[in-house]
Amino acid sequence: MKCKIFHRTQSTTHNHHHLSKRQVYAHNYINLNGDKFPYHYCHNRICSTHYKWYNFIIKNLYEQFHNIANLYFLLIIVTYYFVDHVGSVTVTIMPLVILISITMIKDGIDDLLRYHSDKQLNSMKYLLLNIDFDRKSIKWIYKKASLLNVGDIICCFNNQSFPCDLLLLYSSHFNGYVYINTMNLDGENNIKKYNTLKQYQSSYANYIMTTTNNTTYKNNNSSIGDDDYNEKQFNELDFQSMIEHLYLQVICEQPNENLTSFQGYYKTAQHLNVAPVAPDEDGSHDGDETCFPLTYKNLVLRGSKLISTDYIIGLVIYTGKDTKLSLNSSKNLKRKYSTRENLSNIILLIFMVAMVTITLLITILSTIWIKNNTKKIWYIDFELLTIWQFIRTIIRFLFIINYLIPISIIVTIEFQQLLLSHFISNDIHMYNPIENISSHANNSQLADELGQIKFLFCDKTGTLTQNFMVLYSCCLLNKEEVYLCDTYTTYNTTTDNHTTYNTTTDNPTTYNTTTDNHTIYNDHSNNDSNRINLLSKENSYIKYLKLPDMNKDFREFLTIITLCHTVELKNYNKLNDTTEMDHHNGNSNIQQSSMNNYEPCRYYEYEATSSDEKALVEGASKLGVVFSGKEPDLNETGSNRLYIDYWSYSSTTTTTKKESNNEKFLNRQCYIVDAVLEFDPIRKRMSVMVRYPDGTYYVLSKGAESTILDPEKCSTTSKYQRSRAIHYVNEYALNGLRTLVFAKRQLTQSIYMKLLKNLKLASNLLNDERIHALKQCYNDIEYDMEPIYVTAIEDKLQPGVKNCIKALKEAGIQIWILTGDKAETAITICQSIEHFTSNMSLIKIMNCLTLQSTAYKIYEQLDTLQLYKDYHKQKDNHHHNSSSYTIPRIKTINYGRSSSMSRSSSMLKSSSMSRSSSMLKSSSSYMNGMYNNNNNSNDDTYYYCGNSKSNFFLFNRKHCLLNRYIRYKHKKHPGIANESIGLVIDGKSLQYALHTSLRDSFLELCMSVTTVLCCRMTPLQKASIVKLVQIGLAKHSRLSMKPVIAAVGDGGNDVAMILQANIGVGVYGKEGREAVRAADYSVTEFRHIKRLFLLHGHWSYYRITITMLFFYHKAVAFVCNQLCVIYNNGYSEIPSFGTILFICYNLTMTFLVSLGYGMFERHIEEKILLNKPYLYKAISYQANLKAWYIFLWVIDGIWHGFITYFIPYYCLAGGNLYAEAIFYQINHHNTNGNYDFTMIGNASFVYLWISVTIRSTIWTKDFNLMLILCHIGTTLNLVILFVFQTFVPSTSNEYQRYAQLCRSPAFWFTFPLTVFIANAPGLLWRLASDTWWTIFIEMKNVPKSNKRKFYIKNPLVWLRALVYGRTGRNDSILQSKENDTNTFKEEINHSSQ
Repeated sequence: MKCKIFHRTQSTTHNHHHLSKRQVYAHNYINLNGDKFPYHYCHNRICSTHYKWYNFIIKNLYEQFHNIANLYFLLIIVTYYFVDHVGSVTVTIMPLVILISITMIKDGIDDLLRYHSDKQLNSMKYLLLNIDFDRKSIKWIYKKASLLNVGDIICCFNNQSFPCDLLLLYSSHFNGYVYINTMNLDGENNIKKYNTLKQYQSSYANYIMTTTNNTTYKNNNSSIGDDDYNEKQFNELDFQSMIEHLYLQVICEQPNENLTSFQGYYKTAQHLNVAPVAPDEDGSHDGDETCFPLTYKNLVLRGSKLISTDYIIGLVIYTGKDTKLSLNSSKNLKRKYSTRENLSNIILLIFMVAMVTITLLITILSTIWIKNNTKKIWYIDFELLTIWQFIRTIIRFLFIINYLIPISIIVTIEFQQLLLSHFISNDIHMYNPIENISSHANNSQLADELGQIKFLFCDKTGTLTQNFMVLYSCCLLNKEEVYLCDTYTTYNTTTDNHTTYNTTTDNPTTYNTTTDNHTIYNDHSNNDSNRINLLSKENSYIKYLKLPDMNKDFREFLTIITLCHTVELKNYNKLNDTTEMDHHNGNSNIQQSSMNNYEPCRYYEYEATSSDEKALVEGASKLGVVFSGKEPDLNETGSNRLYIDYWSYSSTTTTTKKESNNEKFLNRQCYIVDAVLEFDPIRKRMSVMVRYPDGTYYVLSKGAESTILDPEKCSTTSKYQRSRAIHYVNEYALNGLRTLVFAKRQLTQSIYMKLLKNLKLASNLLNDERIHALKQCYNDIEYDMEPIYVTAIEDKLQPGVKNCIKALKEAGIQIWILTGDKAETAITICQSIEHFTSNMSLIKIMNCLTLQSTAYKIYEQLDTLQLYKDYHKQKDNHHHNSSSYTIPRIKTINYGRSSSMSRSSSMLKSSSMSRSSSMLKSSSSYMNGMYNNNNNSNDDTYYYCGNSKSNFFLFNRKHCLLNRYIRYKHKKHPGIANESIGLVIDGKSLQYALHTSLRDSFLELCMSVTTVLCCRMTPLQKASIVKLVQIGLAKHSRLSMKPVIAAVGDGGNDVAMILQANIGVGVYGKEGREAVRAADYSVTEFRHIKRLFLLHGHWSYYRITITMLFFYHKAVAFVCNQLCVIYNNGYSEIPSFGTILFICYNLTMTFLVSLGYGMFERHIEEKILLNKPYLYKAISYQANLKAWYIFLWVIDGIWHGFITYFIPYYCLAGGNLYAEAIFYQINHHNTNGNYDFTMIGNASFVYLWISVTIRSTIWTKDFNLMLILCHIGTTLNLVILFVFQTFVPSTSNEYQRYAQLCRSPAFWFTFPLTVFIANAPGLLWRLASDTWWTIFIEMKNVPKSNKRKFYIKNPLVWLRALVYGRTGRNDSILQSKENDTNTFKEEINHSSQ
């Protein structure tokens, strides 16, 4: 059982989650008398620290001793107290104390930094409304965010983030609208519109805002004091009236993680004891209802930001860990452990088992030897052979053999990881000079894990894109003209000129036009995009875009896109001009009465709920048709007056002046927008009903081509015009552009007014009746529309995204994109970055509303893919019979076409199959047949899935038992039959796909395709997908084969995914730092992930793992050397040299070289690693910690141990031949001499130390300055030896031993022989390793054919690789020199004959 102190301290307040509803009272007053609400909810303090001041030491020690090596050495130290004459206990404890202290200091500093970050957020101050019943006054006071409680009334200002979940009461907008940015929640950078409670919008305007208007909010919260602002006192009557108007009781649901769900109702002071009514959609009712419903549009969430609104007043509903952001984050402060650490623990266990086995074996042999030789060596007083004596002997031997486990490896790796993290944080190539930010390593424990990534889960919005969209092109269907709005050039594509579009990719970066001027326009809008451009043929001509006032058709287009939107002006002030409406004989004439006083502005800043709409309005503004604002129409309730300014356009316009010399303000028009039919995912369009200044009436609409071009919606439009529109849509889609189709419908006044009246009547209905009535009204309004324009919007990708994605794929990393955005947008982006390639078919699992329909689609595709795979397998084996196989159809979409226009009946079949006469059998028929015949199936084939409540679906047992092997291990070619297949699934379907009965089959489907795109996801679904892959693949893999998963995101909605993944990477986005704070590593741009993984990850993994192998090698060599001493000395446990050298061997003598190698070695150059991403695969799956590779290092260590003992033994001590010993000390009392045991031991130790040091030098490939300094520092250990021999007592065996060694010629003659023989295998190994790396790098340049196998088998290629190696130039081992090319080819041809 874990001690409670080791857990985070929980809040002592009452959470009351056992209640079905949460009750909240404004100001926590339950009645008009000022009685306080007796219950308290959780605090609002942010706490991301791992420790408390009172449990830091205990908890840190507890966590450190979870490390098996630390626990082992602690047990060894304890055993030392039960024996004697085994060395200095103090010297033995020292390494462990140093290790624990260093780690504790590092963890303390990291947690202290987190504490200061939390303190900064908790110290943010907000205005809080304080009501004093005693003084009969109200006032605004500043209160820290951490001290806010449920029921508080606070004020938030523009560009300020909400500290908790707030119920909106008042907005500075006169209409009660509140505009917020939720990018930190759902990843969308669009502006979203929320509503205040209508009853309290007026109440707070009358009573409260008189005290707020004079209050200036300071962004610098450190300078804000706790002074009271504008205290206002009331008399008894006025105070009671104010309390009644401000009283508010909220009854809502308990905290949950659903970002788009909030249900409840509220009561005013007049209706405290009335039952609630059903919720309405907009959050309020018109009429005499006594209780008023609440929706999610009334609740703003922590993490979102106030935009385009001066200030709002809100009621605190959820705080702290009850907020929806916290519930979605599921933030787990538990430390992440790398796969290498887990594997290291297993290796340490193996070494421990080996150590115990050797110790027991040596103890048994020692006991046998003593028993057999007691009489022969009667002069030695042996202890009695008892059980206790046997245990003490084991512990004595354990003192020597326990050095098989090098404790200094932990200290070394700690230092390595800190410095490698420092290298990442200070990489100048990952620095953004514009934002003045650089990459950062928040977690120093996972540097080597960066080199083992197999899956990358990536967010889209703000991670792959810049959240910056521009109007790229448009097509006028009636004129068949295509305008390139980025270069403002038009291609006339009338049929008279016989112009068509060429969609080849021969020249993807230019617009080629064969005109008289032979003009070429470079596409520099996105250098990263390999776009298939719109090309013109011979007889077409190019004309520059005329000024908008000179081109009536184009001006009409810009006017329509400026009218059909929901865009708002940023910091918009009400216009000075007024409008008058004069109704005469049923006609409406709009006049501008104050145009002379109006000062036009050329440029405005816009904000919108849709990035596409913002791009359209901004594009029109740049071209001279400027949306300058809107205001309510005083004559018509619900109508708005929308103002458009017309400017003359010039290509030399500037953005710094209101009016340049080349621009001229023309006029200003006022349009009446009577109704806005907002976008919804079912209609896939938005429309407006608008009255023009000339008295005409129009319905304008824009949306997806699948709905706008629906024959039922545009029945009067010719088939030719619809086909042309589809043609342009497809051409734009091939360029990776986002498309919208515009349509219009002109109406008579009577029909217009009738439709408008019906729409208003439907809006006043309730519940289902209202929904059905609105649907019918929308159908009537959006009927018989004429398609007129097709627009293309470019979603700007971050620079280098496409190259980065390509490199990561080549490195063997599977990339899944998880986004909260809609499917159409996500697919377009995936096409732009070639996540979905041109030859890829897409499987779509969308809009599944039940578990049954989701299961049907998953099993349908699994069976189809399996049949398709079996067909290709037999075809490859030349056993295919065309009449015996039928290939079921896969629901696919073709690359470059809009998803909505996809042909679900496309076939995944080869050309040979398409020519065969076999009948194609659809997968739906196959599955239906299975369902219809389920009664005839036995229990061994089919069974019910789910519990008793969901036994609705019968499926094949092979899916549930996952007998089909999940294609992850050694998967070189994802997909079926080496063909590219992508999977697209939305959040609705995913919630069923992750069901316990389906998750394994869904994972199998994901592993059967090339890549996956998940859209419309919630934050918890993102984390669930990561967890699915982690657990699902881990249970089918060995430890070294378990996939390492990385997650990349930039917003608060990605925090859960980042924390769930093995490695979380945060991208600095435009809004919020939640992802960066939660991530293990942060980068400024997505393209830096290539450098983070392929360079830093590769180097870090190689450095750390080879350092570990160095430590295992030198530990085995050291223990092997001592085992030889034990064997040759009658199994005596007495060491051959001083115990201080046991400690110095690992901590000082061999530590510095290993540490330097692990920090500064570059076995492959930076340029090669980045230009050849496939080298990342060479270290994947823990390649350096494979059992056979570790075994080779262990064998080499054993060789070193034997050589460094037996060569000195035979050369300096005479060996078993009893020859005259070199180290022979003359006894001063007689002429006889004694063999000096410690002289041989010290000589053997010096040989061993220098030998293992040279072994690491042989393995070094980059002798940089730091490594040279480490080697120089290692030689300084000679000083330690000489100082040590001087200060020991003269009676000690260690006194002046090294001075005597230096004076011995035999020692120096034996030195090169011992070192050379010991390192000869290592030298040969190094040559073989360099040759293999050269072959591995160069063979990738050879096409995948028989030539590669031929080159690999050819000894001349290996010889050339051995001789030339990697030069770092463009030279190849296949053709290294021009003057030697022909000779080399002749050699190969001769050898092949």
